[in-house]
Amino acid sequence: MTLLPFSQRDGGGFNQPHAWLKYAKGERTPTPPSKGDKSPVVHAEKRYPGTRAIYDSIVWDLMYDDQTKPTKRLKLTSRISPFVLNKIDPKDIEKKDQYRILLTADGISSLVLIRHLDAFGLLLMQWRNLDWERLDISLIFLARTWLLYSFQWMEPFVTCRRLMAKLIHHNIRELGLLNGPGGLDPNKTFDERARDAFFSALLGGVAVEVPSSFFQDIFPQSQLDPSHIPPI
Repeated sequence: MTLLPFSQRDGGGFNQPHAWLKYAKGERTPTPPSKGDKSPVVHAEKRYPGTRAIYDSIVWDLMYDDQTKPTKRLKLTSRISPFVLNKIDPKDIEKKDQYRILLTADGISSLVLIRHLDAFGLLLMQWRNLDWERLDISLIFLARTWLLYSFQWMEPFVTCRRLMAKLIHHNIRELGLLNGPGGLDPNKTFDERARDAFFSALLGGVAVEVPSSFFQDIFPQSQLDPSHIPPI
């Protein structure tokens, strides 16, 4: 994030500027990158390819927008990564405008194994950005499933697990605890993960709908099992 040399501190052997502590606490964000500038995001991209995609993701807008008292709708559609959009079958798009893309059940399910942060953003978009009427247990379950795989396979979740889990827990209450007994555990069965999604909704204080078939057949296990479907 910086080109300047700094002495080692924090007892961890890392050359970190003091600014890093503010980044870690969420008190500071990198300056927006522009072509040819000296933004730390531009420098980080050269050393860690993929940084820019993470910085530009729509997830942050959806995560930090005040959903309890929304004052404006976020125009996010044009910012969604083409990589993610190209993985969605056009027939699975129910509605598309400058604010959001609403997907069918099959379209939403297809997002689960896409390794890109905007796939998670599209999952959030299904019930956020003034679209609360679509929030049901199946969406919470799928978002938690996406996170389960990402914490195992995808940056920045693998390296920054504790920070990412904390950010999501504080800003997306609907998903509940990501650690502990009700957290994300790859050793849990499909039924156990479905129950976790149900209790996450209850503990998060969010009103949701529970389809009668949710725990039996709304999302067959084979549809979400990575051993059956190779990650995209």
